[in-house]
Amino acid sequence: MTSVAICSGVVLFIRSDWHYDLSLLSFSLLVFQVFGAVIFCSLSNKAIQHADRSTFSIMSTMSIPLLLLSDIVFGYGVTTWQIIGVLVLVVMLGYVVFKGDFSTKGMKYIIISNLISLGTITAFKYSTSHFGSTELVNFYNAVFAGALFFIIISRTKGWKGIRSVFKFKYLGFAILYGIGGVLSAAAYKYMIASMLIALKRFFAMMF
Repeated sequence: MTSVAICSGVVLFIRSDWHYDLSLLSFSLLVFQVFGAVIFCSLSNKAIQHADRSTFSIMSTMSIPLLLLSDIVFGYGVTTWQIIGVLVLVVMLGYVVFKGDFSTKGMKYIIISNLISLGTITAFKYSTSHFGSTELVNFYNAVFAGALFFIIISRTKGWKGIRSVFKFKYLGFAILYGIGGVLSAAAYKYMIASMLIALKRFFAMMF
């Protein structure tokens, strides 16, 4: 989160685009995104621990059509080819990740985490379409979510937990994660959320 905040801050500093239309709705969506991100991470970790790999992957893939439905409902100009593209990616992902029997173990964590992810992605897209730039919303999310994570770690793990997060060996990953976070946010300007998430998961599977 810290690396995403830094990279987003650099882009904002270069562009000098700090305008954000603050209202009750925009503030509520921002709060939802921050707390949703923390809850999503917690539930995803539980899902990874308890659910089978194939089950986790397939259920995560099946959230993409829900994002497509959300794009259509909010009127983001979804074309027929985009719908076909998302469905093709879903089928390809389902084919790639399906190995062996489908288990219901850990299913509740997967379903809830995917619903929260659906909500936060939809809120992010709406916020960047109506209240501020993708970099600015991404910056706010990263700063506040990072602060919340810091508080949680400090209260549960103490100074030892905080120090373990900032080890030098994680620096390379942090830099790439920060750059990836900025590029992913910027991609929302040019494509619908369902297509972007489908592509991210597809390339994550491949690489």
